[in-house]
Amino acid sequence: MIPFQGMSLGKHKFSIVCDNTFFEAMQLSEVQDGAIVLEIEMEKQAHLLQFVFNFKGTIKVECDRCLDEMDLDLDFSKHLTVKILSEKSTEIHQEDDEIWMVGEDVHELNFEHFVYEAILCEIPLQHVHADRNSCNTEMLKRLEMIQNVEEETQTDPRWDALKTLKTKL
Repeated sequence: MIPFQGMSLGKHKFSIVCDNTFFEAMQLSEVQDGAIVLEIEMEKQAHLLQFVFNFKGTIKVECDRCLDEMDLDLDFSKHLTVKILSEKSTEIHQEDDEIWMVGEDVHELNFEHFVYEAILCEIPLQHVHADRNSCNTEMLKRLEMIQNVEEETQTDPRWDALKTLKTKL
């Protein structure tokens, strides 16, 4: 929560650490642990708030190849503009992901869900150890066994003909 009401016009800075407590509260299932330092820069104008969120840290996710825990470094920024409307309201409307509109009766903003979505969107669809040697060797051996069994099974002769074309190219 950032209480912006009563703050002077100009730039303000905040720093927050998103750690395991945050990830558990937000039920971020892909993230098993982590620590992300979030630096927030706010520029307050008469009827406008400009935010820059700078994320930097490491989270722990499951490797898609070997299922072991792996570190994933994150370093990115997000922008958010909050327009303060001249109507009496405590509701927050999202025009899109980067523009919120709030009534003049709103005194503080909760960014938990915004931060949660930003982190979630930065996790790649596939996350594997950068070096295959970092993967769990026992799991890699099991995967090779499964692949060998699949290769030994009888295939459709039409696919075999296509595979020979592939090797010739």
